[in-house]
Amino acid sequence: MKAEEFISKALAICSDRIYAVPGWPITNISSICNAEIVVNEKVGLEYAIGSSLSGNTAALIMKHEGLNVCADLLLHSVPQGLRKGVVLVVGDDVRGEFSLTSQDSRYYGELAEVPVIQPEGEQCGMAITEAFNISARFSRPVIIRLTPSFLSSDIPDSKVFRSDEEGELASADYPLISKILLAKSRSAEMFKWASGSGLNKFGDCNNYQEIITMYPPPGPEKIPISIKEEGRPFLLHHRCITPELTDRIPETYTERGYYRTLCKNCPFHPLFLILKEKNRLAVCDAGCSVLALNPPLRLGIASYGLGNPVGIAAESTGLALLGDYGVLHNALPSLVDVFEKGKPVLCVILKNRVMGMTGGQKGFDPAPYLSFTNPVQLHAEDVNGLKKHLELEENPKVVIVEGECPEGRSHEIVQC
Repeated sequence: MKAEEFISKALAICSDRIYAVPGWPITNISSICNAEIVVNEKVGLEYAIGSSLSGNTAALIMKHEGLNVCADLLLHSVPQGLRKGVVLVVGDDVRGEFSLTSQDSRYYGELAEVPVIQPEGEQCGMAITEAFNISARFSRPVIIRLTPSFLSSDIPDSKVFRSDEEGELASADYPLISKILLAKSRSAEMFKWASGSGLNKFGDCNNYQEIITMYPPPGPEKIPISIKEEGRPFLLHHRCITPELTDRIPETYTERGYYRTLCKNCPFHPLFLILKEKNRLAVCDAGCSVLALNPPLRLGIASYGLGNPVGIAAESTGLALLGDYGVLHNALPSLVDVFEKGKPVLCVILKNRVMGMTGGQKGFDPAPYLSFTNPVQLHAEDVNGLKKHLELEENPKVVIVEGECPEGRSHEIVQC
């Protein structure tokens, strides 16, 4: 059968949720899979991560240019982790025949420290299964790279086995730097996996057969100096690459001796306390709302970067906690998609007109740009209004909570 037909069949078996932004050469795959079309690839990856957090495997289908659109979220997902496998199926228009650019997506493996698999021949079924396996095992997305010549080729039909392997989120006991260090230790384990992977088939040094683990590569002794590749000479240039090693030891908050929390006179204290009383778990932004992950609040399940919580929360906890800058910076496409589809998510926006994590620069008011959401606008001191409107509903809802940051603001440091 044609490779694109087989890939579609394999994804249908392995994925509970499939999202897509169609484009050559993967348009037919997204159609055959009956994937949910999303407004852009970043939103699709948000949904895929949210599906993972709620215990479902997920795939996102896109062409190479779309990988650039979701790159920020891809990199943020690695230290935060996943609960179920997430696979990015990327069609590389290697020669730029139907695209504005040509691209080799394998390089994102090195940049984001995520595995990259390029299926071939008889190993195609096992390659798809293994992609979901290692996504859970290493708690990060996996890229499957497809090229036009492969998709149009004939390959043998083979069995595809569904993966039910479990991943894990980074522990709430660790500050962000420790989460990064733990993710890097898993990156080193990825190299061991690639070196011993049964997906790769080798002959002698002059008889290259199949290298399927593109990143990490299987090791210099297994990659011949002369090798044909579609795209840039990625494997040749990465023959001798090794994992980044560090002697830094991840510390918990207790071992470090302190944690950071909201400013002492933060106007949003009532909001956070009400969410805690309601036992709400939020996907957090990268602004001040990220402090909801820390003690003593512990309201956040994870933070996948600036402006990225909306789609993730829509498929998981139902609550997105964002800053006003994060909304304008990165969240508007996600809000468009969830409101168009009526996905049940409560988006709480902290409006302080301040870029709190970057030096306190003045921000913009997001309200004029959110009129399509019919937002509820409250003051941070309106406790009764907050209690009334901070309820999860069956439809998307935006609540803008306004407060003024105190003079001399500084996030409070609390000793453990």
